Formats: sequence, C-alpha cells, structure tokens
Amino acid sequence: MISVRMKALACGAAIAVASCASAESRPPPTPPTPRRMPDPSKVRGRLPPELIQKVVRDNFAGMRACYEEGLARDRTLAGKISTKFVIDRDGAVSTAAEIHDAPPSELPSLPKELADHETSSPRFPDPKVTACVVARFRALKFPPPEGREVTVVYPIIFQPEE
Repeated sequence: MISVRMKALACGAAIAVASCASAESRPPPTPPTPRRMPDPSKVRGRLPPELIQKVVRDNFAGMRACYEEGLARDRTLAGKISTKFVIDRDGAVSTAAEIHDAPPSELPSLPKELADHETSSPRFPDPKVTACVVARFRALKFPPPEGREVTVVYPIIFQPEE
C-alpha cells in the first residue's frame, strides 16, 4: 500500500512542477554532439585465440624447462604465471611481462579450457622461473595479425607431477 501511495504522490508532484513552469518560450534543446567513429589506424588487430593457443602449445617445452629448473630448487613449486604480451603487425612479440590481478577489460576471450581458470594471479613463487617463461613468450613468433597489434593475456598453471 505504501509504495502505491508514494508513486501517486511522486506523479502528482511532477504534474505540479510542470504546471508551475513559466509560460515564456525556452530555447530549443541543443542537439546531441555527433559521435565520432574511431580512427581506423587506432583499431587493434585480430588473431584467432585458437591460433595463439597453438603457437604457445607448440613452444611449451621451453616453458616447461623453465619450470623444471625451478622444481630442481623446490620440489613443491607450483602456481600460475599469467603473461601479458603484445604481438606486433609482423607477428613478433614486442613486449611481454607477468601480470597480477588483471582487470576484466584487459582479458581477451579465451578458449574454454583457459577461460575456466582465473587469468589474474598472485606472484609466482620463483622469480627465476617467471623471468624464464616471460623470455620464452618474447621469443614466440606468430602469423601477422589482421589489422594492427594484438594484446594477449595467457595463463599457464604449473604443478609437479604426482
């Protein structure tokens, strides 16, 4: 009952304000500012996620070797390294770095098996392994993307075999 009465009062108040408005003519409303289309030279490129995943998997042995060096130091070493890298117009990786707590807007749509895992992560416990894995990402070569460069966040979970 109370909510109905409140709505009726709000409606009555709006009518009263409108009827009290000045009878003078008002200038016409300013038309909305036209929206500019993005500059095509600033639109980012595209590379199918399946292709990115294939290139990483084809080169995973080197990343696994980085982890195995860490396992030699600590038999319980485990965790996730999320690497953010940029593939330039030639298909080379121009920058790569480990990331932590990536905002959702920076995360690409990933294949289902990767999307099931969070893509942000706490710092990996062994910085030498992290540096080695990031260096392996920098060495990757991809086909040239459509358009401009492509930014990717790629998580890898490392854990000892049981």
